[in-house]
Order: sequence, then C-alpha cells, then structure tokens
Amino acid sequence: MSDAASKLVEAADYWIRARDAFRAVIEAGLPPAGSDLDDDLSRALNRVSTLPQAAAMLNYAFDSADVLHRLWHERQFHVPSDYVLLRAMLDNTIRVIWLLEPSGSDDRLTRAWLLARDAPSRTKRRVTASLQEDAGRPSADEMRAAAVNAKSYLKDLDQYFANVLHRLPSPQVLRASDFLAAAERHPLHDGVDGGITRLWNQLSELVHGTIAATEHRMVDDPPIAHSRVTRANVDDLALTAALVSRIVEGALDLFYQRFAPRSATT
Repeated sequence: MSDAASKLVEAADYWIRARDAFRAVIEAGLPPAGSDLDDDLSRALNRVSTLPQAAAMLNYAFDSADVLHRLWHERQFHVPSDYVLLRAMLDNTIRVIWLLEPSGSDDRLTRAWLLARDAPSRTKRRVTASLQEDAGRPSADEMRAAAVNAKSYLKDLDQYFANVLHRLPSPQVLRASDFLAAAERHPLHDGVDGGITRLWNQLSELVHGTIAATEHRMVDDPPIAHSRVTRANVDDLALTAALVSRIVEGALDLFYQRFAPRSATT
C-alpha cells in the first residue's frame, strides 16, 4: 500500500473513532446542567435548538466518513465520488462551527432559527417560482400544498422563536460564504491549503466537474488527449482528507466545549 493510501486509511480510521466517541456522548443523555447547550435547550424546543441541529450535522458528516472508510480500506478510489463525500463532510462541519461559534445563547439560537428556516423557505420560493412559470402543470396542486405547508411551518417557527428570543432579525438566505467566514475565524486554516475557503472551492470544482483531469492538480502529468477518463490521484485525496480532518476536529472541539459544563472547562 502506498504512503498516500495508508494516510487515507489513517484518516478514515480517525473519523470512525471520532464518530464513535461523539455518538457515545450524545447517546448518553442531554448536556449536564451549566453547559451552553443546556442553556439553549432550556429556552427552545429540542427539535429546534442548537444541540439537535449540531448533532445532526455532525452525524451527516460521519455518515459520509463511514462510506469512505469502507471504500478506502478496500483500496477503492472513485473520482469524483470521494470528493462529493469529502465536500459533504466539509459542508456539515463548517455549519457546526458557524452554529456554535457565538458565545451568547441568543446569538446561537438565532442561528439555529435561521438554519431551521432555511430549507422550507427555499422550498416555498422554488415552488412559487415554478407555479408562476406553469400554473397548469399536472403536479400544480401538490406543489401548492407544499408551499402552503412551508408557509404554515415558517409562521409557527417564527412565532415560537419570537417568544424565545423576543426579537428576530430579518430572514436571510444562507450561503456558503456565511459558514466559511465563521470557520476561517478559527485556527484551522494555516498550512499548505491556503485556507478553508480555498479548500471548499477546490472541492466544489471537483464535485461539479472540470475539463482538466483531477490528477493534473497535484501531479505534473501532461494530458494524453483532449479528453480522457479521470483516475483518482491518491496523493491529492490524502492531502484533502487530512485538511478535512482538521475541520472535523475543530467542529468537534467546539461542540464538546459547548456541551460540557462551563465550570469544567475553566
């Protein structure tokens, strides 16, 4: 096994150990009294506070890690499938950093509200736009029902959080740049990668496809023809996996910091 392939196995093993440790914590019970997440839970319903959202996003990241762990232990490498899973891990972990970054409960709960509001808001906008383009399509009734359900959900969510927070900011469309900016404020971006934003952009390029074969990014290998079948660059994968591991570790550190009682962290 090459050195790069060994590093991929090591990274995947680390993710699985981190997953097992994380799930042992969240399955043992709710946060102890005095923790930041306990404070959030005391004010908001379990399904909309910071704890379940952060736990869900970390679990999504570890679900992707589990697939990669199985593949890389069998020395199977797929382009761009590996990068799709790595991007999913990165997307979810930087959202955790964004969600849990504020020290104040109000700020954390506002971000939880924005996350809880984002998906149904986008659904409502897409449905409305589709109906405006073609209100007579066969699925129009189902689409209208989806828009009504989303609108009702958003109204209830807004009212609930207004009771918790007393004042809500204007709803906003959450973009990758919001999450990346929060992640960049943490000491995770030093090194050859040039920052989390650059890593995210590189992964996005690979996920969405590029005319240049992926191995040309890190290996000097002139193209044989104008078009060629891509192959996995294991060295590049190993570098990317190591960088993603740092973001995973940063998100977990922040989660555990918020989960533990404040007296235990001083």
